[in-house]
Amino acid sequence: MIVCWTRQIAARRFLLTRLASNSSDTGGKEGLNARSRTASGDRESNFPTGQRTSRTVRHLHEEWTNVWPVARSFDHQLVQLPLRMGRANIPGMMPPRALNNAELAKIPNFFHLTPSHIVKHCKALKDLLTPFPEQLDVDRILRIQTRSYIFPGATVRHPGARKVKLQVYVKDLGLDERARNKLIMLAGSRYNEDRDELTLVGDSCPTKRQNKDHVMYLLTVLCHEASKVEKWESEEDRVAEQAVHL
Repeated sequence: MIVCWTRQIAARRFLLTRLASNSSDTGGKEGLNARSRTASGDRESNFPTGQRTSRTVRHLHEEWTNVWPVARSFDHQLVQLPLRMGRANIPGMMPPRALNNAELAKIPNFFHLTPSHIVKHCKALKDLLTPFPEQLDVDRILRIQTRSYIFPGATVRHPGARKVKLQVYVKDLGLDERARNKLIMLAGSRYNEDRDELTLVGDSCPTKRQNKDHVMYLLTVLCHEASKVEKWESEEDRVAEQAVHL
């Protein structure tokens, strides 16, 4: 307990000394206004006056694509923006500033994907691009739909991001009439008769890639089972033909 009180007294003495020095440098009234703004949390700068580091001043005159070239955690010394995040300790006060704010470092940011970054990336990849082959068919038989979410939360994983929906027209699968009818029977409610469209949805696996592989596997199995002819199917077809002739 004595050690804690000693540290508090030392910290208060240090703050009073700094306030006195700022008051003598900026003038009595101006220093008092600056201190009141700092204490109330109204300043929108990441650094108090006169405490910008040489690293920060150097980056202020550089191109942003060189300062923040790749994805990284938030750094208040480089991002000179009036950002605030978190919950205030006192009700009614503004959220904490970006200075030493751990909440800003927890979430992903897109400072590496500004328009200037994208233009720079496109210029770097332009020499590596080749014309699209004209021999390839531009029509896609399979249509796969996925979604990505950006939201504030305890985790970057959204439960809806793993969902994958595959759609295909049955006529594009190249099946004969018997295999087509069998596939429609196996698909059940997944087949839309009005549009002649088969829809497969996968969301049971934890990741998007696994669900994509799952729906592709389901489509492959459906096509193989529809093309397969069982012995009992041949007998039923023969009986149906005999009934027609009779």
